[in-house]
Amino acid sequence: MSKEKIAGLLVLAIVIAVLCYYLIGGESTKDVIYQAKEDFENENLDRCFDYLSPKYFKDHKYTPDQLKARAKELFDLVDNIEVQIISLDIKEEGTTGWAKIGMKIFANYGNQKVIILGQPLKAFQGELFFEKEKNKWKIVRSEAFPI
Repeated sequence: MSKEKIAGLLVLAIVIAVLCYYLIGGESTKDVIYQAKEDFENENLDRCFDYLSPKYFKDHKYTPDQLKARAKELFDLVDNIEVQIISLDIKEEGTTGWAKIGMKIFANYGNQKVIILGQPLKAFQGELFFEKEKNKWKIVRSEAFPI
């Protein structure tokens, strides 16, 4: 087989793989949660906000800019953020998803390790509601989260 045919087949295989990824659904809500966890730990504010749908702010008390400012204040106060996901229950149906999450968030404040979310013997429990927008899972609503 010629090099051109091999290259053509390779390109075709890549195109098919990409199409399958997007047609089958790509990432899951679980993937989004763990990516968001990592971005929060790395204090990547812009990436953290990429997971929120514009719908999230329709019934929210803060605008996106106000919420970003609050998050930046937190990131400026603490270091070495660590998010522990204790429990995770996920359901996806078509273009909607739901996650019940038990978690704790720790960080260094000065020379002390403090709990930002949760309690020493009890994880924080919250719910996230997702919708697929342009083939990406976005958080459209949350319950019990202190934001």
